[in-house]
Amino acid sequence: MSLFKKIDKTQDLDLEKIQESDEKSKRILTGNTRKFAFIMALGLTVFTLYTAIFGVMLPMIQRGIHVCIILALIFLWYPATKKSPKNIPSIIDWILVAIALWCLIWTITNHQRFLMRIPFASAINNMDLFVGIVLTILCLEAGRRTLGLSITVLAGIFIVYAFASPYLPGILNFKGLSINKFVEQVYLTTEGIFGSLTGMSATMLFAFIAFGTILQFVGADKLFMDICLAIAGKKAGGPAKVACLSSALMGTISGSSIANVVTTGTLTIPLMKSTGYKPEEAGAIETAASSGGQIMPPVMGTGAFILAETVGIQYSYVIKISVIPAIIYYMLIWFIIDAKAKKRNIKGLDNVPDFKNSMINGGIFFIPILFLIVLLALGFTPFITAVLCTVGIFIAAQLRKKTRISFKKLCMALEACAVGMLSITGVILCASIIIGMINITGLMTKMTQIILAISQGKLFLTIVLCAIIAYILGMGLPVPTCYVLLSTLAAPALVQLGVPMLNGHLTVFWFTQLAQITPPVCMAAFAAAAIAKAHPMKTGFEALKFSFGFYLVPLLFIYSNIIDGSLLNKIIIGVTTLVSMYFIAASTERYYLGYKGPVVGIVSGLIAVLLFISSFNQFNDMNRVGFIIVSAVLAVIMTIISKKKKVNI
Repeated sequence: MSLFKKIDKTQDLDLEKIQESDEKSKRILTGNTRKFAFIMALGLTVFTLYTAIFGVMLPMIQRGIHVCIILALIFLWYPATKKSPKNIPSIIDWILVAIALWCLIWTITNHQRFLMRIPFASAINNMDLFVGIVLTILCLEAGRRTLGLSITVLAGIFIVYAFASPYLPGILNFKGLSINKFVEQVYLTTEGIFGSLTGMSATMLFAFIAFGTILQFVGADKLFMDICLAIAGKKAGGPAKVACLSSALMGTISGSSIANVVTTGTLTIPLMKSTGYKPEEAGAIETAASSGGQIMPPVMGTGAFILAETVGIQYSYVIKISVIPAIIYYMLIWFIIDAKAKKRNIKGLDNVPDFKNSMINGGIFFIPILFLIVLLALGFTPFITAVLCTVGIFIAAQLRKKTRISFKKLCMALEACAVGMLSITGVILCASIIIGMINITGLMTKMTQIILAISQGKLFLTIVLCAIIAYILGMGLPVPTCYVLLSTLAAPALVQLGVPMLNGHLTVFWFTQLAQITPPVCMAAFAAAAIAKAHPMKTGFEALKFSFGFYLVPLLFIYSNIIDGSLLNKIIIGVTTLVSMYFIAASTERYYLGYKGPVVGIVSGLIAVLLFISSFNQFNDMNRVGFIIVSAVLAVIMTIISKKKKVNI
């Protein structure tokens, strides 16, 4: 009973911090409602972790339990409107909870019959129709409550298209759906709500969210921040470099742009401002660095899990091929920060934590992360790997008094794992409906034809078109939804032009990372601007200057062998590209080795372009060597002239 009393009286502070990343505020539940929500969330987490060790159940059961309990929790935690009660669910909310649980009971008790059915041939009874339609409505409402109206409207548009397509002209024409076929697609098969994305959410993704959540609960984020301060705090532009390092490190915990901004930015943004960075710059640096958390192994964002599921490859392979590109992205930010700091003589911090003590206090939490990488490399499934490493975090925390957590706090952490899945699952459920409609209407093939017609079959124009579509979608949709749409509607166009499937999907995956940065709706930038007390829109546009690596690096996926080349080839491309990033930063800031001016910007930009394209497959070895030699000569000449004249150039 003491545990329930603690839950009833107040929210756990760590849970509140994790929940700050949500775009909509949750209720503060109390009384029996709080207990009921706690039991469901705790039970879902325990059930998920149990199945990782002792075996996943049949899809309809595993995914049905995940979906319906998540839906019930969403209706308890998230109010329907801003005017809804903030401390207690309404009668309508309780009705929705009851319906969600009834859908669960019906699905589990009838799963054997569903297995024996012949899709789109066997008869559908009235209760199947009712549950299928109601469950679809619940999923759309869950998306609206957790992520806003845009995701629900988008899913609704695809549903309307599936029914109205017989009345549309030309390539968009389709024979249309009946209610029975709609229910078959979204409910009675694994092509809709209970599709592979939901299966990934109910297993692998849930386990990795648990991994990051437990790391935060034991205080690893604070310890990691101390280590980053010790490493980079005293360097030129120290706080900005700490933001870069800590956000990359936090990517191993959350894989969420907004969560990274809130967690690391609370400390780094005020420090950046205190050392001379403008408020918009401070917010932009944190936004760009935090957004990279979704492409930073080993725990990347939700989109990376969806990518692995969509392409049909192991998540461990996605991690393997993402290391070098992620390093390139963060080093570009680092180089821009360094050039800006030296150009404006922005100093570092005087007092920073001791590195040795920081490693003694927090180094132990690197062990579960390294263990995670090793197990994935050895071929263990991501699901069991994440669960084993989550247990490892708990054991590591118990070894030291400062990080030890009680049974009560452990229960709160396990509940937070399920609560952290609410908004993610809201996206996935709506995305699953969208994919179901795209598949049954053949819209993917039609959109591929439209994109190729606009680009006239030119690869570069198709890439630019994909980037533009990603930018537009990013104005109103989160990263996972953007990727789901682009992976089904745009990536096939790249594949049809000869781009390997994995390379094409990685390209659009990187393009969609700007969803949290893209003005006019840029939630990560807005969060950073609130901390920096800066203009939100200016912060968003400033963040684009730091994060244009999301546009540059994908070109390597298509035009070089950085994904499918030999290890030596990948290293050469990585090193050459890193040098190119250095000169891109010099060109952007018009600053090189202590000297600044327009000539520095022009020459550095030329060097950067030559080095960047030297890795492209279109050029032979002689061309590549020539590009590198010309770049080296230009760099040497610029350095000699600058030092000789001792003036700005």
